[in-house]
Amino acid sequence: MNRQADAARKFVVAFNRDRDCYQVPLALHAAGMLEALVTDFYRSDNALVQRLTPKRLRRRHTAGLPGNMVHSSLKALLLQVYHEARDAGGDGWYLQVDEQLSRNAADIAAAGSADLLLYSQYALEAFTDARLARRQKGLFFYHPHPTLGHEILTADFARFPECAWSVNNATELVNEVLKARIDSEIALADFIICASSFTRHSLIHHGVPAERIRVVPYGAEPIRRAAPAPKTSARTQFLFVGQGMQRKGLHHLLHAWKQARLENSTLRVICSKLDPGFEPLLDQPGIEYSGAVSRAEVLEAFAAAHIFVMPSLYEGFGLVYLEALASGCFLIGTPNTGVPDLGLPGDMARLVEPGNVEQICSVLRETERLRAAGAMDHGAIVRFADSLSWSAFRRRIVETLNQPELQARRHG
Repeated sequence: MNRQADAARKFVVAFNRDRDCYQVPLALHAAGMLEALVTDFYRSDNALVQRLTPKRLRRRHTAGLPGNMVHSSLKALLLQVYHEARDAGGDGWYLQVDEQLSRNAADIAAAGSADLLLYSQYALEAFTDARLARRQKGLFFYHPHPTLGHEILTADFARFPECAWSVNNATELVNEVLKARIDSEIALADFIICASSFTRHSLIHHGVPAERIRVVPYGAEPIRRAAPAPKTSARTQFLFVGQGMQRKGLHHLLHAWKQARLENSTLRVICSKLDPGFEPLLDQPGIEYSGAVSRAEVLEAFAAAHIFVMPSLYEGFGLVYLEALASGCFLIGTPNTGVPDLGLPGDMARLVEPGNVEQICSVLRETERLRAAGAMDHGAIVRFADSLSWSAFRRRIVETLNQPELQARRHG
């Protein structure tokens, strides 16, 4: 039996930590459609409690989402604190967190009449709860499906053996228990929302009918932006920010940089984690490498850069691209990310084929020439980035959930 589409219907949302800056529950709350957010910890609105909150948890809050709309799971939080204190390896214990949050979401939904909009990994127990058999089950799928991801990384490893460490540590792709959990959630979902067309493609590749999937691209991070930097450096400043892992395509960029032999450019590489196999590739002219740096230093690097380049093999979206645009950076990305969903004009970005070192090399040379000729309008890029806001994302989330065909569809 289909539930009647009703603008007043509500959803329970669940995820761990501060996923997507709380934008999905924030969107639903503003529209009067949020029953509750279930998460491990959300900072209290009480000023005294805020002062007593450990520093690392104080950012677990966002304006516009009051604490009384959030159910924090002490058990889920303590599980993480305990295992992280023991420096426990592997992801097995994280499944206990996922299961706890899903059960809490089920209990809250069962106490009322709310439907479910749960992030992947946090949905299985709620989706299979007999009390919720007649509720609509929505899944927010924020990473590409691991089957396609595994195929892409395996094929790349055959060409670039220096990626061995990355391949061996891609636990999200080799954890069969987690993969089975995700696949079960997909099979039970009435509809799926994802943030990029590539994630949608990965689900279709897995066998999900296209009509069950909606794409709602992310918006720019809600950071306080200063006036656009003049970017007056005589040398063209390229920038890579991200984990130095196979999936981010850093090895392809470094091989391309070596081939390009740019004479008037610098590539700054900022990585919180680095595949040891990539270290020799960093030792070449024009490259400035930094490990983990402060948030302030990252923002300074964006402000100074002319061109942001991250030729990822795949991304669920790649919020770092939006940060780069917000700082006026020209983008070099790949189709296997959220960049194609941004609608960027051709004078603000280039797409390269993932893993195609020769094409990356060619685009590095082209964009160096464009920048030197004054053909990059960094102010226009900032203005375009302003249209890619979180508010637009929130509006589209609500519009998507209110589509009559989506409200009426039930799977299985």
